[in-house]
Amino acid sequence: MEAVTSRSLPVALFALASLLPLALFGAGIVWGGWWGFAALAYMTAFAAVLDQISGWFLEDAAEGAEFPAADALLVVLAVGALALMPAAVWAVAGDSGLSVWARVAVFMGAGLWFGQVANPAAH
Repeated sequence: MEAVTSRSLPVALFALASLLPLALFGAGIVWGGWWGFAALAYMTAFAAVLDQISGWFLEDAAEGAEFPAADALLVVLAVGALALMPAAVWAVAGDSGLSVWARVAVFMGAGLWFGQVANPAAH
């Protein structure tokens, strides 16, 4: 097992920031309640705060630096997007049992995740 270095920590934080909403949306789709709102809040407020403060404790990567886990992260994001799309459609438009507000939260939050994370990762 490889030791955590100062170089691997930003990679792990980037992966966590990209993948955590998937878990929150999954919980929101399955259990409803506040999980969908937590995912929406993450995609709006928390992600904006992270974007603003990340420069305080993360330095820029060296020119031409490789992201060693990029391929694995892209595969996980692709599989997550392929799983989230039909699940989110079912949660919003199907017989999911979610309240109207939970459906709105999943709809808006999943749309933000697809636009801010999945779409750029695909391109």
